[in-house]
Amino acid sequence: MHSHRSAQAQQSYLDVSDAKLYYEVRGQGPLLLVISGGNGTAAFFASFASLLSSQFQVVTYDRRGFWRSPLHEGTDLDAARLLQANVEDAAALLRHLSPNAPATVFGSSWAANIALNLLKTHPHLLRQVIVHEPVLGNLFTPEITQRFREDVDRIIAAFRTHGVPAANAILTSITSSERDRALFVASTVFQELRSLPASNQDWYFGVQMVEWRQFTTFAPELLLVHRDKLMLTRGEEESPDLTAQPTCVLSDRLQMPVVNMPGGHLGYITHQPEFVTSLGKLLVHHERARL
Repeated sequence: MHSHRSAQAQQSYLDVSDAKLYYEVRGQGPLLLVISGGNGTAAFFASFASLLSSQFQVVTYDRRGFWRSPLHEGTDLDAARLLQANVEDAAALLRHLSPNAPATVFGSSWAANIALNLLKTHPHLLRQVIVHEPVLGNLFTPEITQRFREDVDRIIAAFRTHGVPAANAILTSITSSERDRALFVASTVFQELRSLPASNQDWYFGVQMVEWRQFTTFAPELLLVHRDKLMLTRGEEESPDLTAQPTCVLSDRLQMPVVNMPGGHLGYITHQPEFVTSLGKLLVHHERARL
């Protein structure tokens, strides 16, 4: 492990299987690991983590293949193994940063898929898992499942033919509302993301999107035994079926309530102060309920 310190966060690297993970630590208190979704980088959650750092020790990181977390030379880019590799990376960070106590994990959208699988395979590492609008391909109605697969195929084809902007236009139209997108584009986070290296989005659309297309086998019932550690959340503003429906299905299959959070699918960016306040209260309430 190598590290250096900036004014905003302690910045470090952790060697894991086939990759080196870049991560940042802010604040003191109970450990909260924030997993980045589609954009895959800690930059997406920097201001979010700063706001939460008054209550928690917040860890953000670049997932393998994204920006500052390079794969080792010669590593197989098999998309079918990518989800489990991401799960094991998160587990490695938790073992490294919280070796003597279980930690809390937050994941939204694609990151929620990682968090749910982390709970399924490594429950002993986890105190609480908060998922926000996971996108789980096999939890849609058959009609939406078919549309989902067709949309992802269109995204991949657009990326290969016309590049990132064309692929991104399709992706955002199926995962967030028009209002959500407008607020996101107006945010400082969006401007910061535009300055990231092009390779970050190339990895997303060229590799991870293929993995997303294949991910259709999640079984919610396997989480029943761990549901006391799980919280389901969704945006209080309307989201497209792709991001809204899986949370409802999880709630039904696990017989769990869903907590509404400020904003839509991107509420942690577009309504960040309100979202962070709600999340902080939710974590404290859940902790007290377990005592």
